[in-house]
Amino acid sequence: MDTILSKRLEQLGLTKYEVAKRIAEKIGKKPGQIATRVGQTIDEPEKRQYSYVADVVRELGGEIVIRWTNVDEQVAS
Repeated sequence: MDTILSKRLEQLGLTKYEVAKRIAEKIGKKPGQIATRVGQTIDEPEKRQYSYVADVVRELGGEIVIRWTNVDEQVAS
């Protein structure tokens, strides 16, 4: 997942700090207060809280999707 996040940063031409600035603005904090968290989340997402990963993914224009295997799909009408 770290490779996916890093490649997306590159595609968008963003730095980790720029992502931190965007997230900080939304949650009412200073970018410096969360820059380390954002950098660690991008570098090692598997070791971070889900909410941190979700924040970064959203800021990179994505969403997290869960797909269950071996489950009959039901569609609401």
